[in-house]
This record gives sequence, structure tokens and C-alpha cells, in this order.
Amino acid sequence: MLDANDIDLTLIQKPAQVSDTESSALFSLHHERYDLQEVLGQGAMGEVLAAQDKNLRRSVAYKQLLSSVSHSSDVTAGFIKEAQITAQLGHPNIIPIYDLEVDARGKVAYAMKLIQGQTLKERLQDARDAYDRGDTPDDDCDLNRLLRIFLKVCEAMHYAHTHGVIHRDLKPANIMIGPYQEVYVMDWGIARLIRDGDPERPQEWVQLVEPDQNDPVFDRTEAGKIIGTPRYLSPQQAAARNTELEGRSDQFTLGLILYEILCLRPAFQADTQLALLKKILKNEKNPLKAYAGAYQIPGELAAIVEKATARKVEDRYTNTQAFADDIRRHLRGEEVLARPDNLLQKIVRWMGQHRQAALLGLVGIFWACFFMVGLSFYQRQQAMAAAQRHERQLQSLIHELSSHAQHLDQRIKEIERSLMGLNAVVVDALTQPQLSTPPRAYLSAGYRLNPPQPGDLKKLAHYQEPVSLGELVFQPATTGLTQNLSQEIRQLAPLRDLFRELFYRSIVPSGVLPSAQAQKDAIASGVSPLSWLNVSLEKGLIVTYPGTAYAADFDARTRPWYKEARQKQGLSWGSPYADIQGEGLMMPCMLPIYDYQNQWLGVSSTDLRLDQVAQNWLPFEDARIERLFLLNVSGGIIAELLNGKVVERPLAFEEDKLRLAAYHQSEVLAKMQTQFTGYVETDNTLYAFSRVSSWNWTLVSESSRQLVFK
Repeated sequence: MLDANDIDLTLIQKPAQVSDTESSALFSLHHERYDLQEVLGQGAMGEVLAAQDKNLRRSVAYKQLLSSVSHSSDVTAGFIKEAQITAQLGHPNIIPIYDLEVDARGKVAYAMKLIQGQTLKERLQDARDAYDRGDTPDDDCDLNRLLRIFLKVCEAMHYAHTHGVIHRDLKPANIMIGPYQEVYVMDWGIARLIRDGDPERPQEWVQLVEPDQNDPVFDRTEAGKIIGTPRYLSPQQAAARNTELEGRSDQFTLGLILYEILCLRPAFQADTQLALLKKILKNEKNPLKAYAGAYQIPGELAAIVEKATARKVEDRYTNTQAFADDIRRHLRGEEVLARPDNLLQKIVRWMGQHRQAALLGLVGIFWACFFMVGLSFYQRQQAMAAAQRHERQLQSLIHELSSHAQHLDQRIKEIERSLMGLNAVVVDALTQPQLSTPPRAYLSAGYRLNPPQPGDLKKLAHYQEPVSLGELVFQPATTGLTQNLSQEIRQLAPLRDLFRELFYRSIVPSGVLPSAQAQKDAIASGVSPLSWLNVSLEKGLIVTYPGTAYAADFDARTRPWYKEARQKQGLSWGSPYADIQGEGLMMPCMLPIYDYQNQWLGVSSTDLRLDQVAQNWLPFEDARIERLFLLNVSGGIIAELLNGKVVERPLAFEEDKLRLAAYHQSEVLAKMQTQFTGYVETDNTLYAFSRVSSWNWTLVSESSRQLVFK
């Protein structure tokens, strides 16, 4: 779940240790990264332009504050909060944010994915236009296709709600549909964290909201006490009860959008804004009627709309996932929770799904007695109850596996944040003048001599060579470079405590740091997933913690992970490899180092010991899961657990290349390519899977059906 403390407003400050001249140059360089083109859209506070990213050579959408409001710190803070909240919502149906920057004039802007397509509002208008002409709309306006688009919106909002964010401005105009039916929820400008209080909006926002010339009442996002687009407000939003809003307020708006998909007209209509707000507060929606010439509205969908848009929050679905699940039941031809079937409807539904059995039943009624008919109904009810239990138990298992995949993803992101923190400190250290008193530093050769090897050098079970938990090791690429790299060694040697603390945080991510000795004891226990923390400079120097001896001819610049990260932008994960020192299967994480003039200096990196990831991060308490696999994108087995215990797999090589064992269930592998979460059932086994988004790997569980559906 996101936290208000995650919102970092220091992005608008100048970097520490950078002069005004250097800062201006840096901002100018950032601004020059994007070639701004035509305006795609403009609101009260910002505008969106098409732009070309010169570095990555791709088209992006570039959103920036208007000059008229960029002077306001409150507006700027809200703009940054919008970008940061959206960027942290890593869901396939939420628009991805690429970059957040401040240009030379101090204006804040961010780059995001450029979507070529149309909004849901435009698609519904296409359907209305076709019916008005007496034509049949094209397949894109088919009700089932529109419902599947809507389900993707629900999935995105359920993801946002589970991460503590509500949108507050959902409407068809904020839902983009790409050319391949990809769906994105846009415009998170007034989203907020559920745990936030809702502060008073700055007066500049209220003054800037002017009536739209074409639609003065219904299609403006208001900023003030009532926040949102009037015709898509929930009663709680219309009553300005902003601090009480939670996911079911967004659910109400989703219900209004579903209403509009079914009726091709808004649920609330009035001549004035005041009259519109009164209707919303009383929940006086227009009757749910099909548009002239359009499809008939199924009764189940009408009931689902009424439940999702109930006036009282407690009368709505418990969450957006439950709302979406009811729509899926309708699409599958099943009974929906919003309108349970009566006995006659159960019979009709059963007969529609089992026509041959219905015919035999009619013959049985003719030749048998009413007792058999009653027995048949009773058995059907029992079967339906069993099916409902089956569905609940299945969803429970999938939910547990998905939650564990998100927990694993969070641990991975903690490692990424540690590496980014190390990068920032290294850049600061390399731009500082060297200390007048040379700090203590050990070259790799010193770890093999006595003296001057570190005093705490000792052998640990999980390292092949003796290591020092109190010191770094410095390894020049060749002995001839030692003299030339003395300045860098002096600048980086004082960072030994930071290296140790970041290493400790891989074991205990939060809380007060204990003493240095307690940190060393925890690292020595071998439970950390990290094997090494490295800073490798292009000049030919590698700095490593824990300190240990390198081979005399070792050169980090020749290693695959270094070459892979060379001159790139941003953090990346490499491919698993077998450690040359016999530490097992490793997962490298690399982050290029750039100074404040954007000059490339080298690479910060770490290696995750995948055996420790399997031992300490994968197990979780669920007696229903017998086997648990961690698979890479091609279905190779990274780790396997049997009844919570790691299954040892010797590393295999083919022509000096690492070869992973392949997972055996082809149907599961096929579904993994198209679904983020899902399952496969066989006669005896239930297979469930959920994606770990940071690595794009997948957790797969295998369970006996008897354990899951007992």
C-alpha cells in the first residue's frame, strides 16, 4: 500500500553539492532530452504535448504545468504527487510514467506512454451516432467487448485500491483504448492516498476552474470542496465528505460508467449544476433504458449497476474485485450476486445450460412421478452450492498466492532502492575533495598478505574465500593503475559503513539500525540474499563489500553484467548466472553511475543469491500448497519448494551455458504468457500462478484438489 510518506517533494530542489551554474546546466540538459511537438490536450493547470525522447528515440506524452500556475508551490506539489502516485501503480491498465523532471525555468513536467487510440467516451459516441443513423455499430461497440474493456478498468482500480489509492475522477473520457484493445486508466491528477487527510485546496485551483464553452456543466473536473467531474460524482463526493472516501466511492463511479455503456447516455442529467448535485445526493438516476435501436439491457447487468451505485456505501459491493466478479458471472451465464435467481429462474438457467438433461428430465416427468422432479431440483441446488464453495476456495488460494507474489516483489524493490541510494552517495563522494588524512583502505592483494590484511578477515560458510565484514576491498584492473586511482580509493574508502548498513537492510528492511557489531553478526549468519555490493568504475577500479581477495588479473569491466549496463539509463536486472567463486546461482542488478554533468562513471551492482531468495523469501504458510515454483519468462525453474522446503537442484551447463530445468505443465506455461494471474485444473491437481512484476517471473503452486476443495 502506498503511503503519504512515499511522496518525495524534494525533486524540485537542486541536488546537494551542485552550484547554481551547474544546476542550470543540468536542468537544461534534462529539458533538451525531449523534443516537444504538438499539443494533445490542455486543462486548467497543465497541458499534454506529443514529444520525442532523444535519448531512447521513442514518442512519449509530455505533461507540464501551465506558466500561469507553475509559481504556486501547492500546485507544483500536487502535480508531483500525481506523477509519483501514478508511477508507483505498476499495473498493465494504468498509464506508465517514464520520467519526472524540472526544466531550466523551474517548471515541473513528466513523460509518460503515448497512447494512440480513442477514449471510451469517443467509442460510446460512435455507437450513438451509428444508432442515430439507423446503422449497426461496428464490432468495437459490441456489448460484450465493451464489458471486457470495462473489466480491465475494474482490475486497474482494484489494484490501485489495494495499494491505498483512489482515483476520484473516473469517467469515459479518462479511459483510453489502444489499437489492440489495450486499456489504460488516465488522469490521476486528483487521486489521493486513502490514509491521507484531504487538505484544503489552494485558492488558485478554485479560480482556475472556468465553465467549458461547449459543455459548461457536466464535463469539468472541479477543484474545491467538491472534487471530481459533476455527472460522475458519488453521493459522498457530492456531499464533500472527502476524508471519508475510499474504494467504494470509485466503485460508484464505475457503476455510472457501466450504466452509460448499457444506456449510451449518462445516469444523471439536469439543466443546472445545482440540480445535478441534488440528484446525485438523492441518487435519482434516470431509468435504465436501452438506447433507441440498441441492444436490450440484461436484467442481471441492470441489477449489478443498481448494487454498485447504491446510495449507501455499505449496500455496494465490498470492493471493486467483487463488482467485476459479478460481471464475469453474467458473461459466463451464471447467477449473479446482485440478483439471486428464484427457483423458476434456476430451473430455466439450468435447462439452458443442460438442454439434453432437460429433455431427459421432461421424459422422466412424463414417465415418473413428481418425487423425481423434486429430487432433481434438490440435487441441482446442492450442485450449485458446491460450485459456489468451489469458486470461493479457488479464489482464496489464488488470492494468497497473488499476495505472496506482491510481497516478493516488494522485497525486490527494497533491494533496488538500496542500490539507488548507494549510487547517490557514490556520486557525492566522487565529487568531494579527497581527505587530507588518507583513510584506511585495503587493496585486494592485502587480503592475501599478513600484514596488511584486515584484522577481522575470516572464513564464513557461505563464502569460498575469507571475507572482512568491516572493510571494503579495492581491486584495480591492473597493478599499474594503483597510483592513478589513489584519489578514487581515498574518496570511496569512508563509505565502508554505508555498504555494511545497506547489506544489513537486505535482511531487516526497516526499523532502527542496531550497532555495527550486531549488523556484522546478522550478515555473518548467511541469511542475506545479497552476495556482494559492488561499485565498478570505468577507470578500472572495483570496490566490493564484504571485502575479499580477487584474482590478480580480475577486471570488472570484462564481466557480462558490466557490459550489459554500460552507458545505459536506469536500473536493470540481468540474467541468472553461476558465480565463478562457486556461490551458486546469482541474479545481478545493475545501475549505471552518472555524475551531476551526466557523465558516465561506471556501474553500481549487487548479486542476489537465488538460493537464499528461495530459502527465506519464497516459503509462506499455506498448507494447501504442496509444491511452489519460481519460473523465469521462458519457463525455466529458478527455484522449487516441496512442502515448504527448498529442493536442491545441481547447476547444469550445456556448451558452457547455464541450462535450467524446464517446467513440465505446458497449459500453465501457455496461460502465463497472456495472464498476470490465473489457474489450471486437472482431475487431481490445481495449478495456480501469479506474476512477480519486477523480474517478470512467475510463482506457480501445485496443490492436490482434495486439499483445496475439501
